[in-house]
Amino acid sequence: MDIKNAEKFLNFIKGKIGSDDWSERIEGIAKISEICIQIDDEQQEKIITLMTPLATDPKWEVRRSLASILVNFRYIKVEEIINRLTEDSNKWVKAAAERTRQRLKVSASTDKRDRKYDYVLELIRGLKKKYPEELTDKILNDILKSVLEVGERYYEELASDATHQINTILTAIDHSTEELQAQLPKRGKSKNQIKQLFENILEQKEYLKRIVKDLRIYSEPSNFNDFTSEKLESILEEALNRAKINTCVFGKDIPFKEVIKIDPTLILEGHREGLINAFTNILCNAFDAMPTGGNLEINATSIIPDYVDVIISDTGIGMTPKQVEDSKKRWSTSKKEGMKRTGLGLPIALKIIERGHKGKVTIESKKGQGTTISVKLSVQHEKERSL
Repeated sequence: MDIKNAEKFLNFIKGKIGSDDWSERIEGIAKISEICIQIDDEQQEKIITLMTPLATDPKWEVRRSLASILVNFRYIKVEEIINRLTEDSNKWVKAAAERTRQRLKVSASTDKRDRKYDYVLELIRGLKKKYPEELTDKILNDILKSVLEVGERYYEELASDATHQINTILTAIDHSTEELQAQLPKRGKSKNQIKQLFENILEQKEYLKRIVKDLRIYSEPSNFNDFTSEKLESILEEALNRAKINTCVFGKDIPFKEVIKIDPTLILEGHREGLINAFTNILCNAFDAMPTGGNLEINATSIIPDYVDVIISDTGIGMTPKQVEDSKKRWSTSKKEGMKRTGLGLPIALKIIERGHKGKVTIESKKGQGTTISVKLSVQHEKERSL
């Protein structure tokens, strides 16, 4: 909203919420809700200053309307108003304020909530610029609320899934610890038994650490802002080394044949560590699919102008179409016992490549015949460019 229109709107709001007619004050509050998408931080500050006295308005209907529209603002800016309304003597006002507090996810991590809100808000504002006539302020505001609500649901689902996975491992650790505690005082017990219990505990601990590490990577923002020019050959070589260390290849004499064709001149703009993590996870899956050995091929070439294509193929166990789709979901893993994976490897790779680098991942696989994954990336990073 330009300065002239902003001042005009602020004067209009000031007149409405300063009216002696309480229905006019509610109308002014409703107008604030409709326009929140378009105003910048400075204009929001002025509106918050105008709204503050309404927290003690004599009409409970006005206070309830105020409590409901505060969800359009960042919590740290309206915290004082929300706190006052959650202690209101009217139960309807108090309930509305509590709902707003819940939707804003008031917690020790409010800054993270605010950054997420800002990110979504920028996307919504982009829609307004693209479709200025079709999308009214009210529609955009409804979209914003819906997007944030869906986002919160996904975060809750992720937290629930993580809790289940971690608790499963902790239960196994607790069982081994309790059994070890019972065995130690007894004389004559085999040292091998005690050693095995310790090894079980250590194994579960390492798996738990892997879950936490992958969960941390998965939950990190994918909109990287520190892209650099990188040699694709260097990224893939590092990813291959890490994959060998993290899979059944390391320290074992398993017959693998590697065919690696990477154009050494290929350079692209990207987040180096992010891309290494993504390709490491893809390569780990390839090695795990060939527990008794097989062929691994990496082919990286330039394709249509300004794009590169990295094709990773294995001759492993392969997947059915349903397994391919399931592999993209969190916590889904087809690894056998003893080849413990967190089920976040491919989802992390997809997030880094498709969301973080605007690339495209294609998976082709046949049961018993292996898997081929194609990764297409732009040589020059453009946030709005996608394949």
